[in-house]
Amino acid sequence: MKHATALAKLGLGLVSAAALAIAPAAFAQSAAKGSAGTLTVVFEISGTGVDRPSSKEKNVTWTVKNKFEVSGKLTAKEATGFPALLAKDAAGAAADDKRMAAAGQAQKDMAPMMDQAAKIMEQCGDDEDCMMKAAMKMAQGVDMNSAQMKSAKSNIGTASAMPGPRYQIFEGKSVTGTFVIDETAHEAYFDAACSFKNEATCA
Repeated sequence: MKHATALAKLGLGLVSAAALAIAPAAFAQSAAKGSAGTLTVVFEISGTGVDRPSSKEKNVTWTVKNKFEVSGKLTAKEATGFPALLAKDAAGAAADDKRMAAAGQAQKDMAPMMDQAAKIMEQCGDDEDCMMKAAMKMAQGVDMNSAQMKSAKSNIGTASAMPGPRYQIFEGKSVTGTFVIDETAHEAYFDAACSFKNEATCA
């Protein structure tokens, strides 16, 4: 029963953690969304030994050869450029920093226009016609070829650029498992009347 319980816990752990993130150095090809896969984990525990207490009243020879096998059915989710379970690598962190910096600079470039828009809303209130006329007038006064507008356009493009697919989640759906328990122990007890000299033939 103890082994069955351990296997059940192992299976539940596999299902709950089977949302596996794959992040190869070079993401050559992702699995199609919804495609099925199987993850099989095999644990083998083996060993042998001899136990003899200092009193030498018994001699125990034991062997253990246990095998636990758990298989989880997985379904691929869409590949993405952002990790779900893994920490970002240096390249990913640098790309995020670049996008954040570009977004900050674009906000600075657009600040004068945003200030004008705020003033229009304050002046016009809920008057849509007023807002439309004021917005058209403001747009006519914007030089899209100015260094400031070119910078804003470039930075908005950089901030909006999403990374290519590098990570993919495989979601756990079901799990099955088997286990084989093969344990033996041979115990030889010696008569207290036997001496150490003849204990081998006295058992």
